[in-house]
Amino acid sequence: MSSDNKFLTTAVIHPLVEHSNFQRNCEHLLELNRGASQGGAKIIVNTEMGLSGYSFQSRDELIHMTINEESEIYQNFASLAGEFQNYICLGAAYRAPGSRIIYNSAIVFGPRGEAELLYNKINGEYRWACCGDANQDNTFETPWGRVGVLICSDSYFALLARATALRGARMFLIPANWPNMGLNPLEVWKGRAAENGVPILVANRAGFDRKMSFEEAFSAFIDHRGQDIICKNSMEPEIHYARVELCDNLIVHDHSVFENRNPDKYCNIYLNLRSLASVQEHFELPESGEVRVLALSFLPREDDLGMIKENIKSGEGKPILLFPRGEHEVSVIEKISRELSAVAVFQDISSGEAGWHVFDSGEKVNIPSREKELLLDSAKVALVEGRELFEPERFYHFAKSGCDLILVSGDDRFDNIELLSGIRAIENTAVAVAFRGYASLATPPTSHNRWKQESVHQGRGCASYIINTEDLRKKRLHHDYDYETLLK
Repeated sequence: MSSDNKFLTTAVIHPLVEHSNFQRNCEHLLELNRGASQGGAKIIVNTEMGLSGYSFQSRDELIHMTINEESEIYQNFASLAGEFQNYICLGAAYRAPGSRIIYNSAIVFGPRGEAELLYNKINGEYRWACCGDANQDNTFETPWGRVGVLICSDSYFALLARATALRGARMFLIPANWPNMGLNPLEVWKGRAAENGVPILVANRAGFDRKMSFEEAFSAFIDHRGQDIICKNSMEPEIHYARVELCDNLIVHDHSVFENRNPDKYCNIYLNLRSLASVQEHFELPESGEVRVLALSFLPREDDLGMIKENIKSGEGKPILLFPRGEHEVSVIEKISRELSAVAVFQDISSGEAGWHVFDSGEKVNIPSREKELLLDSAKVALVEGRELFEPERFYHFAKSGCDLILVSGDDRFDNIELLSGIRAIENTAVAVAFRGYASLATPPTSHNRWKQESVHQGRGCASYIINTEDLRKKRLHHDYDYETLLK
């Protein structure tokens, strides 16, 4: 295989790693990477911690399998990249000469026969790893544009991926040790590709680790639209070649998703809430409890009142009704709000310009012009436009503002709307979405599980859910981000 002026040949190494068998793993990975290089791959990505295996109880267990610039295997990979004039991303436990600190690292070797990048995983393992600096530059230059690296669970956190793209990365490489257990990581990677407009190469692995089986571990190539072009799992070692699209000899990406970025709208992302067990008292929020939410996939008519009432789950307090953006009969929604003693939220464009409207039991509610946050009887909510589903910063801002629920009102549904509507709940708020032809409600994941999501994919449907704000106020937020880059 070879590269031409329309495509770049890359390779994902899916190795069979044996836990703690360092010498065997070194030989195995060298053989696979030589094979991929001979196959014409110009960029190669390997699995996370491929030389040692992943699960270790302490640094003492791992320290004899760390590498650095003086290691033979380090020099072998550097020589291999120099020999074939390509870029090889290797995942390994790294310990600098003379240092006592161990990092979970990715080293990118380049055509000059030396390291082009040393990236230390930011979301480091508890038992042995030092966390990498959130401000480190995790990108490197190639003839086809800048490329970024994220290691496994780093990709779970949207703002780590966003900062990588803002540093100019046209493609991400992800060394991973991530079997499909509870949350399918493929959904995360597809979401990161779509929201940043970049293709992604993911190297997972085969075999068994100390605590995990990798039978359901997928290596993948995902295009800049968030579509998985290659998605394969195997318990045998494999090399997956991926042809990455080029235009004018540069990796095709779509950073037009950044055109509407406005850092002034998410300055709260840098706030430090680490010490708060709950945001309840800090933000003087309404009393916690259950809140009924109904997202609708259509513009309501007066005769829809009965159907809407039937779809609201039983319970106490005022339900929240979310409608799509469109040319509404405002008086109809006002009546629905009054008749159902509900809070109705929507964007109306009948006047030619989009404007938010909120009715509480038929009474119009004033909406702050800037922050679009409301303290209702039952919850603190934020109002977000549909296109902002591509902006994780906006959702993280509202999470750090103490919001329980983010209400997204949009026009017609688009590709990846289901995925982005769910993945936004990772930012530790419930997310309700109403578009014409699509409605969804998602709540944050617990532990290693997937977010919970109810959705409808039809012209006249309702997604109904009960959220518990007590749970939503115990926010477990990642704080180690490059805020300078994110807020430029």
